Amino acid sequence: MQPRKHLRTSCSVLLMAALLAACAAPAPAPTVTPTDTPVPPADTPAPPAAESDPIAVVEAWVEALNSGDKDAALDLFTDDIRYRMHYTANNKQELGWVFTWLTGLDTEFEVLNCQPQDDKADCSLTVTDGCIAISASPTLPVKSIFTVQDGKIKEAVGSSTGPDWNAYWSFVPIVQSWERVFRPEEYAYYTKNEGTYEAAQVAIKLCREYENVVKTQEPATAAAAQGLVEAINAGDADAALALFTESDETKFRVMSNEVVGADQMATMFSYLAGKDAQLQVTNCEWQGIGTQCAVILVDGCIAASGAADGLHGKMTFNSQEDGALRQVIVLPAAGERKTFETWLEAETAWASANRADELAQAEGYSQEAGAMAVKLCQEYAGTLK
Repeated sequence: MQPRKHLRTSCSVLLMAALLAACAAPAPAPTVTPTDTPVPPADTPAPPAAESDPIAVVEAWVEALNSGDKDAALDLFTDDIRYRMHYTANNKQELGWVFTWLTGLDTEFEVLNCQPQDDKADCSLTVTDGCIAISASPTLPVKSIFTVQDGKIKEAVGSSTGPDWNAYWSFVPIVQSWERVFRPEEYAYYTKNEGTYEAAQVAIKLCREYENVVKTQEPATAAAAQGLVEAINAGDADAALALFTESDETKFRVMSNEVVGADQMATMFSYLAGKDAQLQVTNCEWQGIGTQCAVILVDGCIAASGAADGLHGKMTFNSQEDGALRQVIVLPAAGERKTFETWLEAETAWASANRADELAQAEGYSQEAGAMAVKLCQEYAGTLK
C-alpha cells in the first residue's frame, strides 16, 4: 500500500511543478508586419445640417440685392417662388426680371426688425431707390413675411401701404408728367423697356434731373403765375404777355375761349381788361410741369349773371424749365360754368334780337369788344328784374 501512495504523491508534485513552470515562462514575441505610412481612420459622417435660420436667409437676400448682385439674390429663392412685394413673380425667370429692374433702380432694403415664426420671418423693412430718394419720404416702410424652405425663400409677401406710400404714388405722376414734356425720348425708352437694367438706369437718371431742375423751375413758375394774375387784374396786356415763353405754341384759355401764340394772346388780355376781369388764386400746388391753383374768376358779365362772388374753379400755369409760362388755363367748376353759359346763351339771344349792332361790336377779342360785351350783359340783366 505504501508504494502506491507515494507514487500518487510524487505525480501530484510533478504536475504542480510543470504548471508553475508553464506560468513562469515568457510569452512568445508577436510577429510585426512592417507597413508604409499609417492610414488614419475614416472620418465619422457629420450629422445632417439643421435648416437655415429664416432671418439669416432674409438678411443674406437683402445684402445681395443691396450690393447689386441680382444673381446671388436670386439664388436664395426656390424655383417655385411666390413673390408679392409690389412686383409679382411666380418663378425664377419672372423674379430675375424683378431683381434686374430693382438693381438698376439702385434699390436698397434695410431690415429693421424680424421675428421668427417656425419656417417664417415676419419682418419690418424700409426700401429706397433712385426715384424714391427724391420724394418727400426718402425711405418707405415695407411689412413682409418670408417663408423659408431648405435654406431658400419659397414665398415673400409684402405690404406697401400707408400715408408715406400714398404721398409717393401721388408724386410719381408729377415726375412723369415732367419727363413726358421735357425728356420725351428718354421717357419713352425706359417705359418701353421696363425690366431691363439699362432702362432702370435711365429712369433714375431722369428722377435726379427732375430733382435738380425743379429746385428752380417750381419757384420761378410760382412767381410767373402770381405776376400773370396781377397783370390781368391791372389790365396790363403787355406785362401779362411778357411772362410767357417766346413760342408760337403758347396758349391761354378762359373757359371755352382759347388763343394761341403771342399775337392772339395780346388781344385776349386786352379783351379781359375791357371786361374788367379779376382773378384770385389760392392753394397753389406744383404739378410737375407747372402750378395749379384754386381760382375765383369774375368779370362784368359774370357779375351781371348773378354770380357776384365769381366762378370757382382751377387755374393751371404750365411752364418751361426756366419758369416762363407756355400754357395757362382758367377753368371754373363744371356746375358753375354750365349755369353761367346757359345764362350767357340767353343774353346773346336777347342781344341778337334787340341789340344786333352792338352785339356785332362785342365780337372778337379787343378791349372795346370786352367793354361792349359787359354793357350788353348788364342791360340784359336789367330786363330780368
